[in-house]
Amino acid sequence: MIFSYLVPILLILLVYQFVKQKRSIKNKDYDYRYYEEGPYGERKQRTWIDKIKDWFPFSCFLVFNCICMQSCRPDPQPLSKQYPTGYFCVNEGIFGQTSGTVSHFDPNTKVSTDQIFASVNDRPLGNVVQSIAFTNELAFIVVNNSNKIELVNALNFESISQIAPLQQPRYVTFNSDDIAYVSQWGDNGISGRISKVNIPSRLIVQTELIGTGPEKMAHSNNRLYVPLSGGYQTNNKIVILNDQTLECTDSIEVNDRPLSCQIDQNGSLWVLCAGKTVYATYPNVDTSSSTPAAIIQIDTSTKNTMMKIEMEKGLSLSNLILNLDQNEVNYLKNGAIYQYNTLTNQEVEIANNGFYGLGYDPATDRLLGAINNGINPSKVVLFSGQSAVDSFDVGTFPNSIIVR
Repeated sequence: MIFSYLVPILLILLVYQFVKQKRSIKNKDYDYRYYEEGPYGERKQRTWIDKIKDWFPFSCFLVFNCICMQSCRPDPQPLSKQYPTGYFCVNEGIFGQTSGTVSHFDPNTKVSTDQIFASVNDRPLGNVVQSIAFTNELAFIVVNNSNKIELVNALNFESISQIAPLQQPRYVTFNSDDIAYVSQWGDNGISGRISKVNIPSRLIVQTELIGTGPEKMAHSNNRLYVPLSGGYQTNNKIVILNDQTLECTDSIEVNDRPLSCQIDQNGSLWVLCAGKTVYATYPNVDTSSSTPAAIIQIDTSTKNTMMKIEMEKGLSLSNLILNLDQNEVNYLKNGAIYQYNTLTNQEVEIANNGFYGLGYDPATDRLLGAINNGINPSKVVLFSGQSAVDSFDVGTFPNSIIVR
């Protein structure tokens, strides 16, 4: 950078030389760079070529100085991989506002960062961030009330494109690196649909109406398992779609309001059903009109129920997490984290602190519980067994944590 100081020094010298030459001319001290011998001592007629010659050494110096200054600048840095792995928390934000965010926590450095999309792209994600799904180096961020998916680079969350228009999108799942499926409630909350997205082109290539309130799907063996919660109504079916045509090939009846489907390592289908809750006078439940929540294991080849963990009526049941290496099913029930052992048929309460979201880290066998803190920023607590071992800050209404 020392070369950058030479330009003002050179300008000062140039001004000094000009003043000196003017004084020389005035005092008749002839400078043969300007005068030549002649009968009358006349000024030589100078051409543009002469002027270029005069300025050539100075121009060369300026060019050299600029090149040196440029060489002193640091080389452009490659795209920073800020979030290649870690915990990604989906924060819905406040309904009607663009306060939905995604938070990141690095379990190695213990550094947590909120609003990782806005910090990179200088704009908010939108109204109600519902879910996030990863495939290779892409992340699909579903923004429910903004009717779009933000497609970003999963390594740094830089925006790539938007997938729209959608109608109250909920969740994304994949059958390959090229095809994604998006569940949607529809504009009226009852005209549920599935859209197929071509990932390389970022285009919606097909949309089919399938029933009310499609939620978190599962994909296996060319079949798409879609739970129909009912949206603003009530439904009790899992519809099975051909993943190429989106044609409904079969359905399975379960408890009311199925919210999520997952396939375990043995190919079984697990379904979480929230049940139908009717209140006599809130918060008193009308048990005669309500239906029980349940967690159901289904044989995908026969469609038969292998196990049903049925709960009492009027529960808030959500966030199914499988940990079947240890024969355990994890979920939220009335704001508490529970773990059910499928071998002993015993249910254990892990923690009860008004939890709203849940995640699981298979590498450390730790559950991650996101606390509901109302309209204020919240936190996620990490559990080893029933002991809280760590926590990190997140945004508002955190509904799930994805470990990558």
